[in-house]
Amino acid sequence: MALAYQWAMSVHSKAVTFIRMILSGTAGLAVCLHAGTLAAQQPAPPPGPPATQWSGGGLKLEVAPLLIEPATAFFLNRGFPFAEAERIAREGCVFRSSIGHSGNTPEPISIDVRQWRVMPVGRGEQTYKSKEDWLESFTAADVPEKAMIAFRWALFPTTAKFGPDDYNWGIHAFGLPMGTRFDLRLVWRQGKTRHETQLKGLTCSKY
Repeated sequence: MALAYQWAMSVHSKAVTFIRMILSGTAGLAVCLHAGTLAAQQPAPPPGPPATQWSGGGLKLEVAPLLIEPATAFFLNRGFPFAEAERIAREGCVFRSSIGHSGNTPEPISIDVRQWRVMPVGRGEQTYKSKEDWLESFTAADVPEKAMIAFRWALFPTTAKFGPDDYNWGIHAFGLPMGTRFDLRLVWRQGKTRHETQLKGLTCSKY
């Protein structure tokens, strides 16, 4: 009788342990499924802002704003302290660009970005913030020399001259707050002929 009782208790104990294992696994599976459901419900990151393309008067270009996080990482990777990298990304209105000669004329194209004008909606016209302007502010902020050198090379040149099918990559930092909508007045020369146009409705990234 005693042996039968011990055997019954042993079976009962193993059964309880087995049930607990099943319940534990079920709970774990439920947690995993719940976590997966929550992940699936998370909103997708916003898409990058669209690029603006324009061509005329021998000039061809494409510009697009950089998102805040990639812009911050861009400057961090070039030696900027985090606070300064984030400040440029948030307050610099950073755009990438490809600008050059359209190739449909033999005359060279020349650009001086100091002649460009930035026109924020609801505000007055501003001068283009060139790399020299930025570097002066970095000196006052005690930014490391290696970061300033990298920034100098990353920004679009202050002056540039392009023959047929020549172009240059570079970033522009317009010095506007996140989400600012603005027009950009471009000035360039095709040979000796002066040209001017406006890129309307550009927007600084707000994400």
